[in-house]
Amino acid sequence: MEQGIASVEDVDTAVAHGPGLRWGLLGPFLNMHLSGGARGIAHVLEHLGPPMESWWRDLGDVTLNEELNRAIVRGVTEELGGADLAQFTSERDDTLVALLRLKADADRLR
Repeated sequence: MEQGIASVEDVDTAVAHGPGLRWGLLGPFLNMHLSGGARGIAHVLEHLGPPMESWWRDLGDVTLNEELNRAIVRGVTEELGGADLAQFTSERDDTLVALLRLKADADRLR
């Protein structure tokens, strides 16, 4: 946001349709373990650990200020596109309840 690399909607979409879906089922460490193949998280840390540290450093230090706050508010407003907030919240909550029911029916995802 602050560097103009991604919009509010870009960030929300990337997280919601990327790690957010997986994090709704398992936390970040178990997800990394599963993505590491037969060697699990050990392989991920060996293979991607150094680049991940570099990516984190590239994020820099973000400080909220009036300009960034306005940009975030504007981005969220644009992303919502005039949606009714009560209906939007209700749809989110219904979807979360459905996900919780699916998780409860799974043997290992509780």
